[in-house]
Amino acid sequence: MLPGKEGVLFAFLNEYGFKGSNICQIVGFKFKYYKGQCTPESLLQLAALLLQQGVIDLNELYAHLSPSDESIRENDLRQMKETKSKASKIVNPSLAEKASSEGEEDESILSVLNQDGGEINQKFSLCESLLKIGDWSNARAILARLPPYSVTMRVDVAEALARLIHHKIETFYRSNFAPSTCRTSKRAAASTNPFLSSAPCSSFVELLDAVFPMLVCLGPYLAVDSLLFAKIVRIGRAFLVEYNRLDDKPARYNDVWSGLCEVADRALLPALSLLHCNCGLAEELWSLFSRLPYTVRYRLYGQWKNESYSLCPQLILSKAATIERAKYVMKRLSKENVKPSGRQLGKESHSNPTIMFNYLLTQIQRFDNFIGPVVDSLKYLTSLAYDVLAYCLIEALANPEKERMKHADTNVSAWLQGLANFAGAVFRKYAIDLTGLFQYVANQLKAGKSFDLLVLKEVVQRMAGIEISEDVTVNQLAALSGGELLIAEAGYFAQVRNTKKSSQRLCETLFESNLGVPLCILMGQQRNSIIFNEGSDKHLKLVGKLYDECQDTLVQFGGFLAANLSPDDYESRMPGIEELCKKFHLQPDVAFFLTRPRLLHAVKTKFLEKRGKGQKSLKRDALVKCYIHAIDQVIQPIAASARALHPSKVWDDINPQLYITFWSLSLYDLRVPSEQYDIEVAKLQRTADDADVNPDLTSGKKKRERDRCEMLVKRLQDEHASQQENHDLVMARLQQEKETWFNNKSQKNRMITHLLQLCIFPRCCFTALDAIYCAKFIHTLHQLKTPNFSTLLFSDRVFSDVARTVACCTEHEAVAMGVSFAAFSN
Repeated sequence: MLPGKEGVLFAFLNEYGFKGSNICQIVGFKFKYYKGQCTPESLLQLAALLLQQGVIDLNELYAHLSPSDESIRENDLRQMKETKSKASKIVNPSLAEKASSEGEEDESILSVLNQDGGEINQKFSLCESLLKIGDWSNARAILARLPPYSVTMRVDVAEALARLIHHKIETFYRSNFAPSTCRTSKRAAASTNPFLSSAPCSSFVELLDAVFPMLVCLGPYLAVDSLLFAKIVRIGRAFLVEYNRLDDKPARYNDVWSGLCEVADRALLPALSLLHCNCGLAEELWSLFSRLPYTVRYRLYGQWKNESYSLCPQLILSKAATIERAKYVMKRLSKENVKPSGRQLGKESHSNPTIMFNYLLTQIQRFDNFIGPVVDSLKYLTSLAYDVLAYCLIEALANPEKERMKHADTNVSAWLQGLANFAGAVFRKYAIDLTGLFQYVANQLKAGKSFDLLVLKEVVQRMAGIEISEDVTVNQLAALSGGELLIAEAGYFAQVRNTKKSSQRLCETLFESNLGVPLCILMGQQRNSIIFNEGSDKHLKLVGKLYDECQDTLVQFGGFLAANLSPDDYESRMPGIEELCKKFHLQPDVAFFLTRPRLLHAVKTKFLEKRGKGQKSLKRDALVKCYIHAIDQVIQPIAASARALHPSKVWDDINPQLYITFWSLSLYDLRVPSEQYDIEVAKLQRTADDADVNPDLTSGKKKRERDRCEMLVKRLQDEHASQQENHDLVMARLQQEKETWFNNKSQKNRMITHLLQLCIFPRCCFTALDAIYCAKFIHTLHQLKTPNFSTLLFSDRVFSDVARTVACCTEHEAVAMGVSFAAFSN
């Protein structure tokens, strides 16, 4: 039929009053005549026009079309079965198949979209003709009768549907979302078919009913038109920008948001799996996904990984080919060929990241020596692939079928340790969103499971450079009692280098997700409940190890927050002592550990206010007076609230101010490691001198190295002086407060008991640094000649009760107590 002449036909039919049923019988007879043959295009076009104008009914005509629906379903099932068998041979080939058909499978996968997909089918052809003229309602009715994607599997049908979608969105896209260089282009991307009369869309809401159902029906075969893929992504991105910006959203915008997520699930992600090595479209898709919450993204990734690859034969073959290629690359991956292997992994991950990373993580769980090369080879991934990697890692950690502990052992399983090490390395090196991982750890803690704290510990250690080691040397303990710079230079086995950016990313993630303080509180609660939750069915040694792991991670994570958050942010986010103990039911030792930086900042702020602008001209007595006044303003309210933490009879023997003073101070306040400062200054001076005589360094590098060392020496000296000043002020404060600490009417034995129970033993077991602090605090009480405190009686009680106390300790607590006793004896 000639374009534009269809009106003459319909006028003729109306003039002579032909019945639709009669016309349908005639057209149906013609279709039956061509059964098993190539149906003429003119007949298909005529039938489509008659259906579009309502002259004939689809239900009547459908009975005349061949083959039958049952035959189509049987053919679809047979094709799926054959494809799965073929995919199985690709993934696990026999030796003969591997030798004879190497390279054939890739070719078939890449060309699979160009196959017609079966026998001559009048229903498929009629659907194509309907789509060509824009009759979506009748075409959709045919698609609904047949197995999903069995019609759009044909390239002609998929392209016809893609052209119809182009026509629907073209005007809306070019006027609002196309790049500026394309908006004035005279080239029309929409179809110029004169029969196409469907009205285009002009708003986001119209897309919901007119375009999104088409995309869902097109599904993975959106891959036939990469230009349409990019247009849909850009329109979706623009919608999400507007949706996130508006507080008062227009009607049905929430429905559009849900529809867009369905399109991403049913069409965009599966289609990306069939677009081989298209990193440009992967980045375009990430520009859309980055505006979705991580929970929605991870849900989409989960459906993509676990459900989408069983939708159609092409996706099944694509998954098999990706696994085969991943095996090929991983067998050859080593430290020497990281770059070429990384490029191959990057190519495969552009289209099928979930399958690629699932295989990589499986290998890492088995062989931990893969971690280094694999992490180095991931530099060629897209932003979408990095986000998918985070999801796959969390899914692997949450696998309920794997045991966290080795059988008949008290050690963590190798697969969990491998994933934890990989997580720390990959999150440090690449800018990947950590929110999902932190939320997963928080959820595990809320469920009473602490094994996954190992992952958090590794991530913080790698990204922030904060180590938690069981074997700390005496020199390291001395350095840990100094300032931040001394700790960074000499407090850890590995010096903290190049962690500024990764620490900042870690801190920003905790800020944005508001998970920093909740994680600390959850770890404190888990630390208290481990003994009761795990004690009944777990080995006693394992329970102690879990307790120590939770304690170490709490100290590490709390130290990271205190070091990287600004004092004002820390004070505003961290609850007070009373709230932590009463509302969140934390033990006082954990509560004071978390709030100690907050207390010190409050004291420092008040002290600086009292010193005023003339701080350099104030004499020592005036400085001490200002400091004690600041202490009183901060400590007195806390001391009053501390009375509710313990029975009232406790405060008859010791003053609440002593209790708060003990828990608010640290080893930084009671001891100045002057020897360690001198050692580090001498070390830096030697480094500068060695650089000057190093013949391998240029003059510029020598100068930069000397400048760096001199700057560090100056900072260490300033830090040393600042700590010495703080120490003098603290000692002056203690000298003044000592008279009120112990009640002279109480029994000394009972006072010692309360001091041990409430102060010394809880903090002595916390960390090795706190253990030394306890010994130093007792030394200070002795040196100050504190009234009503007997050092001899205290020593007798400590060493007479030590056997029963140590018997109740975990391994790390016993080590810390030993450190404390050694320091106390010295």
